[in-house]
Amino acid sequence: MGAAVRSAALAAPPPPRFSLRALAWIALAELLLVLVGWKLESFVWPLVGALGIVYARVAYRAPEAAWLLVWIAIPFSREVLTPLGAAFSVPTEPMMAIALAVWSFKRWPWRDLSFGPRSIAKPLAVVAALALFSVALSHFPVAGLKAWVMAALYAAFGYFYFVSTGSDARRLKRWLAAGVVLASALSIYASVRVLASNVAFHVAYGAARPFFLEHGTFAAYLAFFLPPAIVESLSKERGARWLWALGAGVILAGIVLSFTRAAWLSVVVVVPFLLAVWTVGRGGAARLWLPLSIVGIVALGIAWSKLSDPLSRHARSIVTPENVSNLERLNRWMAAAEMTRARPLTGVGYGVYPEEYREFRRKSIVTEQSLVVFGVHNELLRMLAETGWPGLAASLWFVAAVAAAGLRTFARDPGSDRGRLALGLTCGLATYGVHGLFNSYLGIDKISVPFWIFIGMVAALAMAPPHLVAVRDDDVRLTKDSP
Repeated sequence: MGAAVRSAALAAPPPPRFSLRALAWIALAELLLVLVGWKLESFVWPLVGALGIVYARVAYRAPEAAWLLVWIAIPFSREVLTPLGAAFSVPTEPMMAIALAVWSFKRWPWRDLSFGPRSIAKPLAVVAALALFSVALSHFPVAGLKAWVMAALYAAFGYFYFVSTGSDARRLKRWLAAGVVLASALSIYASVRVLASNVAFHVAYGAARPFFLEHGTFAAYLAFFLPPAIVESLSKERGARWLWALGAGVILAGIVLSFTRAAWLSVVVVVPFLLAVWTVGRGGAARLWLPLSIVGIVALGIAWSKLSDPLSRHARSIVTPENVSNLERLNRWMAAAEMTRARPLTGVGYGVYPEEYREFRRKSIVTEQSLVVFGVHNELLRMLAETGWPGLAASLWFVAAVAAAGLRTFARDPGSDRGRLALGLTCGLATYGVHGLFNSYLGIDKISVPFWIFIGMVAALAMAPPHLVAVRDDDVRLTKDSP
């Protein structure tokens, strides 16, 4: 026995080590970075470059760790202007570019690269092609091409990575657990700041700073993780379900205290839908007491405290005509309508709404923000104005395909981890679907990363072969293809 172990140890390959050639290339790269710093009279960027080399090494040896580092770094990113004049979200966008470049190099010649389910890949390809076509006909092709490339970077990082690396439910649950823990911590941080200010709206607007500059992106980020946390609280894993329930309660409180009306509406629409689909799919409502208790506790906490008055006043402002936020949304939406009227088939060009805004804005509504350059405050109108009616139709096709894939995966086996995850992820995306009717955040890394990763996870789960063993909460069921 001992001889066999020794012979096996001798036959095993030695652990990988840095070769002299690799060390020489790293030394040369560091020297070049020092020269760049001397030329720029600043060694900040060379230091960033050195960290990039270390991250590239991590991405080569452990891609999953590299992707998780971006997942964790989202709240800590900042928009930084480079010496070349381009603005990037640091460190997330450089990390994504490095990770994808290293991953693509390692997987060459890409024979095993997956494009995901055909039902999702086709509309995604059509959306990308129409968006690029609109850029070619735009008055601002450089700005449009940059926006298209960045969108492709996010899509590749989230979607293509997950559809190419399998659909293990335990692995995806670990990703979601990390996201829920981080969202819960940020929610506690922001909620404490709002409560300490006597629930002042101006504090709630920036309560998540320095992690999120304003409340809209913060609430949208939190809302992504609320449905998965609720769904996992419905499992039969007694210890874990209480932790998921706690996370859901904390996240829900953070959304309420963010004073973001669009996020409130997304919760009001999506959570009842989620619970109804779960009840129908599982054939009963026996486990709903825990998520309903979460909602009840948060509601009672608001009703019995000083929160009810400011929250109700802010909720009523949704239909207040003189509200500046409402007026400015109408202003941006009318500009989008004018762009569509001018170029109904191709739009003004993907990603160039801000550049075209002043040309198409109406002067019938004037606020102190009328001349400020920012987005259209509606994802559907953004695609309509920027890519025309064909681009909007393709986008709706893509959204419907993702939703159908997620719900179909849940319906196929609602008792398995895979089905439960698909429902939670699909409803997490649905929160942004509702939120996106009043805001447009897909150019921001803090929203684009979870958006595309959730889509990639849904697509990966939908690709699961039907002959796989489905592990349920209460039993182990073999499919008809199993012996």
